[in-house]
Amino acid sequence: MPWDPELMQTCYREARRSQRHLGQLAAPFGFLGGRSLVFGAQDLAQQLMADTVATFLQLADQCLTMALDCDQAAQQLEKVRGRVLKKFQSDSGSAQRRFIREWQLRIFLPFVLSQLEPSCKAELSEFEGDVLAVGSPALTIEGIYEDVVRGVLLQRIDGELKKALGVSDVSCSLDGCSEAPWDQM
Repeated sequence: MPWDPELMQTCYREARRSQRHLGQLAAPFGFLGGRSLVFGAQDLAQQLMADTVATFLQLADQCLTMALDCDQAAQQLEKVRGRVLKKFQSDSGSAQRRFIREWQLRIFLPFVLSQLEPSCKAELSEFEGDVLAVGSPALTIEGIYEDVVRGVLLQRIDGELKKALGVSDVSCSLDGCSEAPWDQM
């Protein structure tokens, strides 16, 4: 099922529809990875569906025996269906949050770094000696700076995701997420 294009057509259609909205990110943020994001969403949908099908088959195999009549087998399969759908809902919600979080970071981190770089570049060079004094060749001012910016950005992304996904069962589509206010400060 997950590898059958006809059965997955609804998911693919939704991903392609979203690709048009992703084009809107090019101008303000310089994001040109819309096609990669869509393929990632399609891959995620296929993996979730594959996991769901495998879970259903495994649970159905465990509960169905030759001793069951047709009505009993149908009841058992209905119970399995309910359990699998509940698991799918949970798994897809978690996967959705991780996927959105990862891609928002990929979109916004380069933009934020490029916006902060002109004002921070001079100040960062002042601290180069302090980092070198620590003695670790793996530490660089740019690396520490990027880690701090990444951490602050992830906090903001997590807060927005919690508002969008945590309050209700609202889907965080591109339309819904793009309306979140962005404080460039």
